Amino acid sequence: MSEITCKYMDEMGETGVGITQEDEINMDVKNSFTTKWAIIKEACPWFFDMWELIAERPNQVPVGLGHS
Repeated sequence: MSEITCKYMDEMGETGVGITQEDEINMDVKNSFTTKWAIIKEACPWFFDMWELIAERPNQVPVGLGHS
C-alpha cells in the first residue's frame, strides 16, 4: 500500500500541493488535477489516509536528496 501511495504522490506532484484531505478537492471544477484525482481515487481510495501515515517517514519519502 505504501508503494502505491508513493507512486500516486509522485504522480500528483506539485499540482496537489497544500491539499491534505479529500474534501478540499472541488470536483465540480473540471481541470487536469480533478481528472487525475478521479483516476487516483478509483485505484487508491485510501490515498489521503496513507499519505498522512507516510508523509513524514524518511524511509518511505526520502528528504534531503539532491545536488548541493
